[in-house]
Amino acid sequence: MVKKWIKQLQIISQVSWIDFWKIIADILNGDYEKYDFKVLWWFKDLWRVRIGSYRIVFKLKPEIRILLVWKRWDVYKKLKQMMK
Repeated sequence: MVKKWIKQLQIISQVSWIDFWKIIADILNGDYEKYDFKVLWWFKDLWRVRIGSYRIVFKLKPEIRILLVWKRWDVYKKLKQMMK
């Protein structure tokens, strides 16, 4: 089964000039410090990387895992739905 964020990334990549695949690879390799990253204080152990109007939400522990890739407001709405 394909992860949901991969399908989202395929859709976004068609309309955006941003190389999300490189950014995802950097995050999975633990090299996310060079991006605008921040802890999401309302969700335990979740972080986000901001790239223009897009957000990549990921989890660091126990291993780095991408949860969502989407536009700014929609990503937080989807995240709240996922965490219910």
